[in-house]
Amino acid sequence: MKNEEEDLVMLKDKFVSQWGVMGTQWGINRTMAQIHALLMTSPEAMTTDEVMEELS
Repeated sequence: MKNEEEDLVMLKDKFVSQWGVMGTQWGINRTMAQIHALLMTSPEAMTTDEVMEELS
């Protein structure tokens, strides 16, 4: 079970990173695109502090 959770975290991190890269191709700031991806993958609302912690 732990490996599945670790895999999901790794996949989410990769998705957020790649969404940031794609965002720059669309004319969106990389960090803003990463925030967008993070919020799309979060099951619940996140505070600003949680977003900053997750992306750092």
